[in-house]
Amino acid sequence: MIAIVYCRVSTEDQARHGYSLIDQLDVCKRKAQSLGATDIIECVDEGISGSILERPGLTRARDLIRQGHIDLFVCYDPDRLARNLSHQLIVTEEIERAGVRLEFINFDWKDTPEGKLFYSLRGAIAEYEKEKIRERSMRGKRRKALEGKVTHMPGVYGYRYKDSSLEIIPEEAAIVRQIYTWCATEDMGPKSIAARLNDFGIPSPKGSIWQKATVKRILHNRTYIGELILQRWDHRGGKANKFRPPEERVKIKFYPKEHWVTVQVPAIISKDLWNAVQERMERARQLKPGRAIENYLLSGLLRCGICGATMHGFRGTIRQKHRIYYVCTARNPGIPGRPKCVQPYVLRDFLERQVWSRVVLWVQNPDELCAALEEQLRKDSESIDQSELVMIESELNSVTKERSRLVDIFQRGLVPISEIEERLEALKTRENRLLERKSQINSRLAVIRQAPTPQDIRDALREVRASLDNLDFEGRKHLVRMLVDQIVVTPGEITIRARVPIKFLE
Repeated sequence: MIAIVYCRVSTEDQARHGYSLIDQLDVCKRKAQSLGATDIIECVDEGISGSILERPGLTRARDLIRQGHIDLFVCYDPDRLARNLSHQLIVTEEIERAGVRLEFINFDWKDTPEGKLFYSLRGAIAEYEKEKIRERSMRGKRRKALEGKVTHMPGVYGYRYKDSSLEIIPEEAAIVRQIYTWCATEDMGPKSIAARLNDFGIPSPKGSIWQKATVKRILHNRTYIGELILQRWDHRGGKANKFRPPEERVKIKFYPKEHWVTVQVPAIISKDLWNAVQERMERARQLKPGRAIENYLLSGLLRCGICGATMHGFRGTIRQKHRIYYVCTARNPGIPGRPKCVQPYVLRDFLERQVWSRVVLWVQNPDELCAALEEQLRKDSESIDQSELVMIESELNSVTKERSRLVDIFQRGLVPISEIEERLEALKTRENRLLERKSQINSRLAVIRQAPTPQDIRDALREVRASLDNLDFEGRKHLVRMLVDQIVVTPGEITIRARVPIKFLE
């Protein structure tokens, strides 16, 4: 007689009832042997919810039953077979249709109308019990979060989970601070930051190379200012998606914002640095070219001086005449939840003439731009974080220690020379990159200590001045974005804030 022994356990079941796989297998095999089985096939699902039908172990058992030659199917309990009543009935019907005998350890299965009714009732109770367990678990986690405790390891780089709280990992926290500093002070985006981290040989959170998306998530994560958001995602049913066919997978959704819970954790960066990075990322998003019917020289640079919203181009018709404006987004089309702004429409040509004349003035008379540059350099000297130099020195020390360790291993004869040479070469490459970056920072610090003169700016803009009259639209747009950080528009006043690119420091 050939028998299938099917066992399943999930983490919660094992903790609550002691349904260990070893115990289940042992008692089920003894049951099969007592019924005359001489050949026993074990089908096991470990850590998989009983609410899923397409489990690897169960699928294998069902396939073997369809192929024939199976005489007996033994399972510990009906709720090990499935937690969903409809799934229980599907599998039971397949077993019976194939002429296979079905036996449970904790349930007396009878192929009678009464027996099937009792079996169905027990399956419905098991399904109800699972939902109650899930409800209690979710309620307990929410209560814990409302008490200011961390309910699980959120997987945030720079932290480790300990005693219902998060603890900072100093080495990773230093990398996080450097990522934010590079973005805020060097105007670097996620892609450039990822490339620099890879050049330094610093492993990513998963131990491989850094990706743009990974850096972007770090730059937008409020946990780093001490605000961990819990109860944000509705994961119900989603943990088992990898075992479901695509058409049955559960979509992970956001809970409404009022359901979210913010838990205070140790901060890695200051709120000032966080705000500076968010402003930089928002500016980059606004400046990203989009699809437009008309050409707008100031796209992405305009702010409403009344409500603070962005302003965008708008093509309207008044008295059967087409006119092109810049309009506050809070006025047209409007921002949900905010009152309509009263900022008047501003003619595109008028506003662009005002801004362009200021840019031309800066290019032809750099004294005002020099004053802006001096202010920028003063802020740079305050914002350049010495922590990157400290981090580089720490990494250089690690390289030295690792080199000494490899030499020691080789002297003991534990590793062949070919492997040692390969690892020493990798260390040398990493050391050279760190030294190169250290030199760049020191050079930048040296330049900052010597404020550029008006003549320095004239030299930098000489080529621009020579071709100023011949610039096409894209050339003028590039120049405006290079020298203008933001334009604030209020009725009767236009404030143009200069932007001094880091390129002037190089």
